[in-house]
Amino acid sequence: MIPVLLLAVALANIYVADVISVTDGDTVVVRIVIFPQIETTVPIRIRGIDTPELKAKCDSEKQLAIKARDFLAAQVFVTNFFLKILYMRN
Repeated sequence: MIPVLLLAVALANIYVADVISVTDGDTVVVRIVIFPQIETTVPIRIRGIDTPELKAKCDSEKQLAIKARDFLAAQVFVTNFFLKILYMRN
């Protein structure tokens, strides 16, 4: 578990969440505590950011994707910030 604290705001409820991992340059996985003893782990895509994909076939695109992922990890694992959930898709 990475010791980063997020506040997730959804449907007027405030949840405490931890960043578990960084999937790529625009997606993180968080564990949200809904109630004591009740939690869920979900991927969160960051709105307004679109980075190269790690699964790209082009080597130069893969290298850019790795740099983007590492940059995001450096930001979210050292900083506390607010996360507002704008919508959820199925």
